[in-house]
Amino acid sequence: PLISNIQFELSSRCNERSIHCYIPNEKKNTGIDMSKEKVMDLIDQLAAMGGLHVTFSGGEAFLHKDLIEICRYCREKDLKITILSNLISLREDQILALKEVNLSLIQTSLYSMNPEIHDYITTVKGSHAKTKAAIELLVKNDIPVQISCPIMKANRKGYADVLEYAKSLKIKAYT
Repeated sequence: PLISNIQFELSSRCNERSIHCYIPNEKKNTGIDMSKEKVMDLIDQLAAMGGLHVTFSGGEAFLHKDLIEICRYCREKDLKITILSNLISLREDQILALKEVNLSLIQTSLYSMNPEIHDYITTVKGSHAKTKAAIELLVKNDIPVQISCPIMKANRKGYADVLEYAKSLKIKAYT
């Protein structure tokens, strides 16, 4: 059997408290990050087995201080890279590095085009503006980004607007 891809929860820490998240909120501030050495060892093992693809998630992947260095290491091993992120910690100075590693995809959740609904779901005031700005920054820099819009009671009437927004940016979105 071939293990072609793996997904790492790089950090159990998170900067959002989404109402549907599987990680208990009390762990999001005090959670742990997987050590860079452990991640690189697992990447070496995957590459040695002929693996092709690595997905980094969390918690929030961009809270891991070594994410960019780990992505560069994946490229040295010729692995395809995906990041699952809420994007509110993405910094402009990371954009060039993400382009250099030829990221396969960044997937993010955008729950509504209405900031109040999105922020209600994440429970973080201002998260809508930060996520939307980061999506547009990634698009502007030709970094593949995809929107995930989980439908729940709070946003069921506005998910089509998220799909239209993605269409206007010429990116994919899924519900």
